[in-house]
Amino acid sequence: MRLEQGEAEEGRRGTGILGGSFDPIHNAHLRLADCALKELGLSEICFLPAAHPYLHKHKDISPFEIRAEMTRLAIRGRRDFRLSLMEGEREGPSYTVDTLRILRERCPGESFTLIIGADQLYELENWHEPSLLFRLSEIAAARRDSGRRERNLSEQAEYLRGRYGARIHLLSMEETEISSSRIREMVRRGEDISGLVPESVLCYIREKGLWRS
Repeated sequence: MRLEQGEAEEGRRGTGILGGSFDPIHNAHLRLADCALKELGLSEICFLPAAHPYLHKHKDISPFEIRAEMTRLAIRGRRDFRLSLMEGEREGPSYTVDTLRILRERCPGESFTLIIGADQLYELENWHEPSLLFRLSEIAAARRDSGRRERNLSEQAEYLRGRYGARIHLLSMEETEISSSRIREMVRRGEDISGLVPESVLCYIREKGLWRS
């Protein structure tokens, strides 16, 4: 079931949820969504800009309307990508588990897969109500070198499966070094961000003069 309207294609299953500040949304977000869509056979990916991301460490986050518009531009023309503004309708911190709870209430027969970066797989236990989160949604994570972490990514996935009964998929896509904070800093320094964001988003950033002051 689509979150707004229509039915999922026969033979495909579930909806992928890709949330974030999207300040700005960039090409790595879109590649991750495409990878999850194809490898998990999802019917669509729903992009959820966070209104008040409680884990966001930056005070200069752009207004929700600007981040939502950049997301809309980035996915325009993709029938299997959807934008949801539901978090902009709520007040207070944007807890992922609350979003999933609302989605379950709206679409009780639908299955959801939360799409995250590799680093987030190590942080999920610290998220709000992790046990409930794992019950409400499957998890799909990008791959990345675990570096000096105690457990590699596969071991972390197995740990969460064992402790919480989490349903975790490791995607073939490796996480890149592209980040929204890096892109904002590049814009502030007057550096070229072509190739890091969709052309439509690049034009919007220039038109609005984002992060220039």
